[in-house]
Amino acid sequence: MLFFCIAWDSFLVFWYATALSAAAGPGFSLFAIIFPIAHVAVGIGLTYWTICAFFNTTLITLNLNRLTVRHGPVPWRGNAHLDPAGVIGVRIARNGHNNEEPRYKVTFKTDKGQDHQILGWLERDRARYLRDWLRYELAIR
Repeated sequence: MLFFCIAWDSFLVFWYATALSAAAGPGFSLFAIIFPIAHVAVGIGLTYWTICAFFNTTLITLNLNRLTVRHGPVPWRGNAHLDPAGVIGVRIARNGHNNEEPRYKVTFKTDKGQDHQILGWLERDRARYLRDWLRYELAIR
């Protein structure tokens, strides 16, 4: 993804440099400025995701009062502070595919019937390990 992002973003920089330098001349086209806006959004999103994939780690901590999931150092969605007191079950479920290899998410169910995702897009062995660790620590079967 790193090389794809470099190519994608470089092309957009070239596109806008060309379009804006032509803006002063007779070849100015508002279409050339507006058309790639969706491409810029995709480039920003993919570049941010790639940076997070390189630098972020996930830390899961559990004590009597709180289960904390933190992704960092680059901000990413999925940070959570959950109360483990009402947890009645921890499960894994299929989440999708990554190059034809299934990915899994780990969720827990509360006594109020709510499902909370703890972590997603894991390999099967890591998902099972996290599930088993949480079941052991929370004394859940």
